[in-house]
Parts: sequence; structure tokens; C-alpha cells
Amino acid sequence: MQMQSGGHGGLLLMYKVAMFCRNPMDMALPAETNSYDSGVFALLFAEYASRDAVIDFTSEHIGASRIKMISDIILKRIHIPHTS
Repeated sequence: MQMQSGGHGGLLLMYKVAMFCRNPMDMALPAETNSYDSGVFALLFAEYASRDAVIDFTSEHIGASRIKMISDIILKRIHIPHTS
């Protein structure tokens, strides 16, 4: 598998995400196609990794994901578990 760096720290992020994957060598990770989507990619990687989900999004999903993230923030739909 050839890793591509997308934006600042993209290679390090992909390495960290690969640590959550069941078989990272068989996985084709999506890469951003511009210089302004790195934040959305980072949040999507983190969200998928937190659910131990297969990373199946592509760069085509970024626009809709950005809108959903903005909506979730504005409408306070983000669940943050409380630890006591």
C-alpha cells in the first residue's frame, strides 16, 4: 500500500488511523485532493476510528460531511460521554 500525504501531518494521521484498522496493509485510505479539506479528513478519520468502522469515505464525501459537521455543531448534536 502506498500512503499519500494530504495536507499538514497527513502521513502521521494516516499512520495513527492505520493502528485502528484490522488489516491496514490491505486498506486504501482516501486522500484529500486540495489544501483545505485536511480538517474534515482528520475529523472523519477520527470518527470512523472511534467506532472501529471500515474507512469507506472518499474525497467526494467531504462536502456533505462538512455540512453535516457544521449542522451537528450548531444544533449541539455532538455526544460527548461524561467520565466521572
